[in-house]
Amino acid sequence: MTPYLESSELRSSRGLNQGVNSTNIEEPLVPDSHLSIWAECNSVIAMDLPSNIPLLFPKLKWVQGVSAGHDHINSGELKEPE
Repeated sequence: MTPYLESSELRSSRGLNQGVNSTNIEEPLVPDSHLSIWAECNSVIAMDLPSNIPLLFPKLKWVQGVSAGHDHINSGELKEPE
């Protein structure tokens, strides 16, 4: 388990901007130990996902959200590359 939780301010801002951190609100620092685990993940259960999903989760195939909505998630980063 690798916890990642964004502030309400960041989550709200992302929700208004298709999941993008367009206002450059500081995102939580992610330890290297988490990054190495994320690089091998093919699925996640999460409330929040950081910016640069394809870079941080190169093997990601499935996301299960645990919040009532997902407007704060950048779904454009979850699409298969063409």
